[in-house]
Amino acid sequence: PAKVMMEYQGQNTWIKKISVTGPVTVEYKYTLGSWEKEAADEAGINLGNFKTELTIDTVIRNTVAGWTNKQPDEKPGPSILGNTDIYLQMEGEGLRNRDVIVWLPPGYEEDIDRRYPVVYLHDGQNVFDASSSAFGTEWRVDESIDSLIRIGKIPPVIAVAIYNTPDRSAEYMPGDTAHSYMSFMVNQLKPFMDSTYRTQNEAWNTISCGASAGGTISFMLVWEYPQVFSKAICMSPGLKIYEY
Repeated sequence: PAKVMMEYQGQNTWIKKISVTGPVTVEYKYTLGSWEKEAADEAGINLGNFKTELTIDTVIRNTVAGWTNKQPDEKPGPSILGNTDIYLQMEGEGLRNRDVIVWLPPGYEEDIDRRYPVVYLHDGQNVFDASSSAFGTEWRVDESIDSLIRIGKIPPVIAVAIYNTPDRSAEYMPGDTAHSYMSFMVNQLKPFMDSTYRTQNEAWNTISCGASAGGTISFMLVWEYPQVFSKAICMSPGLKIYEY
């Protein structure tokens, strides 16, 4: 939300010039530097995303009447269904610290001999709780998994939500920072999970999941570490051919 800064021109006008190599569709939104302060209408309602086709010498004018005023939670996960463990500010070499939430399936505490597959979900603040979500809407993973388990559609699984950071794009898209993030997942977070919880630690029972750039890093984890991750849920990933 604070990546692209605009330049003040006076008279309540801000501008930003962006150069593109050809026609392209761009989706964007305005903030005051955080997801708590997003562009709003006169009633304070979030304006959501703007979308436009950029061609040669395209000039776009948008009007922002006000800003949202969300209050960030002191700690994540106040409305998650089921039992969770929260690990604040986990460290990873070459990365910013981040929170991690571990969601345990129904019956985990009672059935002490059972071991569970694990789903690792990126953009973790969006996974369980709308109050921590970047867009005010959660994925409802806790409610969905719980319901599917109870009606016998899927086996019980452990869900691990890994928060993103202001370096999200670099962490989730190909490059050195993404390799540091994958190393954190493979060499630190997964061993921690396997030693702390009753997991089925084989690759066949280990899944990576994400949306947009989170879908890209999910694909990369399976591609680079098939001995660790056997499956990827890639929702609207940004896939292209990268040259190193």
